[in-house]
Amino acid sequence: MADDADLAFEYSSLQATIKGPVHSIKNPRTGSITAESYGAVIIDENIKAPGNCKLKLWDDQTCFDETQEEMQYAAQL
Repeated sequence: MADDADLAFEYSSLQATIKGPVHSIKNPRTGSITAESYGAVIIDENIKAPGNCKLKLWDDQTCFDETQEEMQYAAQL
C-alpha cells in the first residue's frame, strides 16, 4: 500500500490480501482483509451495517477477537 494511503477501505465490502503493512483502516463494512500488520484501526459510530469485516495477519490469525459492539464501545471511551 502506498505510504500516503490512510483511512483505507472506509465503507468497503472486500476480500483483500495485501503484501505489506496497512497504515490505517477505517470502518470497513464487510469481508476480510489479510495483511502483514496493521497500524491504526478505527471503528466508530459511522460504520455501515453489517460491520463484520475480519482483519487477519498473513499467518491466518484474526487480529481481533472482540465483537463489533465491543469495538464500538471501546471507540467511545
